[in-house]
Amino acid sequence: MRISKILKPAFSLCCFLLLFLAVKLFNFSAEFTKDENPGYSRLNISKKLNFAGDLVPQNDFSVIESLDRELLINTYWQSQTLLVYKRASHWFPIIEPILKRYGIPDDFKYIAVVESGLTNSVSNACAAGYWQLVEETAKSCGLEIDSVVDERYNMEKSTEAACKYFKEAYVQFHNWTLAAASYNMGIAGVQKALDTQKANNYYDLQLNEETSRYIFRILAAKDVLSRPI
Repeated sequence: MRISKILKPAFSLCCFLLLFLAVKLFNFSAEFTKDENPGYSRLNISKKLNFAGDLVPQNDFSVIESLDRELLINTYWQSQTLLVYKRASHWFPIIEPILKRYGIPDDFKYIAVVESGLTNSVSNACAAGYWQLVEETAKSCGLEIDSVVDERYNMEKSTEAACKYFKEAYVQFHNWTLAAASYNMGIAGVQKALDTQKANNYYDLQLNEETSRYIFRILAAKDVLSRPI
């Protein structure tokens, strides 16, 4: 009798937990839409999703799969996403007019999100600041770096330096998506990939894992931060 009295509440609790998990899974699956491909589900992605006016080729399964992956990471890593959203409300009003002044599309502000989470951080490769500029690139774009001053940590000046890089990359590629990808891989690296693979756009290139994910991470940041609800 004593064992029965102990087991009954435990059994009831287990049933409740299983029911709760079933409801949560049902609600989670409701956020997915069926793709045309049998057996494949994905988050509801805007058909007009683009980067700087360049439409994302959503008829390509590998493109959708890559984008879906980054959207899932951003959407369900809620604590980090909320922190970035809070920082964006402070820093985007400073970044946006600088981009506009240099003729850089507004979408490039999401590169700072992907690079640093809008924080003054330092990478293992010694890239620093909101835009994660390495010292050589920063100096070539006009920033002062010495034992006393490092302008990579100044939002306005580092944004201007990034804009100078973006303009140079656009002159090379005449395509904003490739210009953005080169911020991760370098102008020479992207050009070599284009020449070797006889391609003319980012989505047709086979690149290293980091650069292959780079534009999709930017697109995910754009989609999540531009429609947070």
